Amino acid sequence: MKYTSFNFSVLNIFFLCLWIFPSWLICQTPLTRPEKSNYIETSIYTDVLDFLDEVQINATVDVMRMGFFGKTREGRDIPHVILSKPAIAHPEQALVSNKTIVFILNNIHGGETDGKEASLMLIRDITQGKFNHWLENMILLIVPLYNVDGNERIGKFNRMIQDGPEGGMGIRTNAAGFDLARDYMKVEQPEGEALALLFTDCGNNQCWGLHVFDTYLPGTFYMPGGFGHLGWSFAASGSGLSGEHWSPGPSAYRSAAPPVGNP
Repeated sequence: MKYTSFNFSVLNIFFLCLWIFPSWLICQTPLTRPEKSNYIETSIYTDVLDFLDEVQINATVDVMRMGFFGKTREGRDIPHVILSKPAIAHPEQALVSNKTIVFILNNIHGGETDGKEASLMLIRDITQGKFNHWLENMILLIVPLYNVDGNERIGKFNRMIQDGPEGGMGIRTNAAGFDLARDYMKVEQPEGEALALLFTDCGNNQCWGLHVFDTYLPGTFYMPGGFGHLGWSFAASGSGLSGEHWSPGPSAYRSAAPPVGNP
């Protein structure tokens, strides 16, 4: 029996590896903490920042800029992401763009996690070239994690009748015990002050605040305009997309359904 010997150079081996392993293994798309944990855990502050850094590094289109617009009661920087074509770094640039500006605000209540994770996934998708036609006439300004301090107080018993995440979630209020969803007009908290200034800077045309119902009932509602002096459009995303898991991601893409509760 004869054996044929092959003399592979380093270059030969390199190209063989490229052929055997698809490109997504070499340059993996970043995953959110829910995706990494089989939807058992939600993202904490450092997860969000690390994920956004990875997304920007791995972007296939240059449409994303990340920044910070204020600090929480405990001194954490609050991140925002601007998705636009061409890319812009400052909210003031959106104001003079003559494009529709859509503002998406997440984790107003720290334990309501779905919108945060959905927005992170959406940011990743857009930086990978999906939905880029949206940016022809629109700018997305996304705050993935507004109530950072509340989000960091993870506990399994914070929202006991909420359907997940199983590993726990944050609390409703900020570090001072204030409900940030009730601070839009009074603007007594540092988070509220920062948000009011951001609104002034970007002059958005439509705002979406993403909430989760403290219940097992799935559902989404839409309540147009008239929210305080900001004239918000308001959306809420219910937990339990399939009846088995909380719904981080897909829930934000669902069509509006009749109201089923009060966030």
